[in-house]
Amino acid sequence: MQAHQFRHFSYPASYFITSVPSQTLFFFTDIQPLNSVTDAESYVARLGEVGQKIRDLVDNLDDAQDAGVIMPRFLLDFSIGQHSLIADASPDEHPYFTRLEADTRELPFTAGERDELLADARSIITGQIVPAYRALINKLNTQQASAPEAVGVGQLPGGADYYNYALLHHTTTELSADVIHEKGLIELERIHAEMNTRFAELGFDTSDDIATNLARTESLSGEVPASEVVSEYESIIDVAYDRLPEAFNLLPAAELVVIGGQRGGFYVRPSPDGTRPGAFYASNARPEPAYLMKSLAYHEGVPGHHLQLALAQEQSLTLLQQNVTFTGFAEGWALYAERLAFELGWYEGDTLGDLGRLQYEAFRAARLVVDTGIHARGWSFEEAVTFFMENTGFSRSYSEGQIARYSLWPGQATAYMIGMLEMLDLRAARAAEADFDLKQFHDEVLLRGAVPLTMLHDE
Repeated sequence: MQAHQFRHFSYPASYFITSVPSQTLFFFTDIQPLNSVTDAESYVARLGEVGQKIRDLVDNLDDAQDAGVIMPRFLLDFSIGQHSLIADASPDEHPYFTRLEADTRELPFTAGERDELLADARSIITGQIVPAYRALINKLNTQQASAPEAVGVGQLPGGADYYNYALLHHTTTELSADVIHEKGLIELERIHAEMNTRFAELGFDTSDDIATNLARTESLSGEVPASEVVSEYESIIDVAYDRLPEAFNLLPAAELVVIGGQRGGFYVRPSPDGTRPGAFYASNARPEPAYLMKSLAYHEGVPGHHLQLALAQEQSLTLLQQNVTFTGFAEGWALYAERLAFELGWYEGDTLGDLGRLQYEAFRAARLVVDTGIHARGWSFEEAVTFFMENTGFSRSYSEGQIARYSLWPGQATAYMIGMLEMLDLRAARAAEADFDLKQFHDEVLLRGAVPLTMLHDE
């Protein structure tokens, strides 16, 4: 009931990965199978529904505006630009067409059948999808005059109540915005102290600020060329798989693959029928800083998301237990996995890589501060960007992208650190018992599927 009450606050027409346009496109470019003629026919049949889905979104924007909810102006402007790339693409270069054309070249169509199917797809794109996107762009353009300059939901009618709900939904705890904000500051102080220990090992001047020394870390680490990013991640994951038995009794049967592309840094679980493996999407559009790669591979792959989500899916549990994802549990586990790799000695002799881990941990702690700052304390976009840069060492452009994300997805980013802290608290309580066994502890946490963090301590 609470979710329905706040249904207008999700900014479903944004450029972001959680939006209706992004999720719909991702289904066609990555999820919909194209392994047979039947798959291709299904693709085109489903393509015929996209225009209506986007038109329904336009109607939803009217309802949201009537409730006083419009995207912040700068996010609205950027979203219009991204949607225009879809609306302005030629049919043969359209993202809803290129995969269909490429992946059907070797399928056993009868004479002329493929040409007819591709012609149907072009017709749907030009006659239905493009006009629907233009209608969406027109609607967003009309909202510009009314769009707020500030970014937090607290400024919107009912926004404070929505943010409290968003924190409850994503962290699955009763923690208030004030408590979460303070936890972030405390964790940053701890993490920065650990960083300074590593900086001293490298001979850096620890009187310099965190951002300066992290820039030195990145420079010393170097980059992995774009052409080698996928293979480097695969190598990291292969080594991690070999070491998983140090801490786990059971490993998932589902394969994990690394998929390169323009967009990356996320995981998609295997299909329930086993026909699609788990996938770590890794950006290989440009070189990647080497010192950050281990931690991201552990988070998105193993012992992070793939281990947790694929294992749950393979247990004899209810369909809900196999597939539900509570943000605090899933993202908390993945951040715990990054920390666990350090505890197991996987960064031994790799101070630079361990600093990458700590930078990502600072990244998750800073999220507690900036997310609550934006939505509960009225922080400006620039205020949040500055705090984020100073405390994580990431560039301005990256920091701006992150603050835009938190502005569009209130509360979600707080779940990572809150979840990890809850899991560490549970492990500490279990470790005080005489018969504590790390592998059994991980069985206890993983094999019943994801649960709200309020239930994590239940036997």
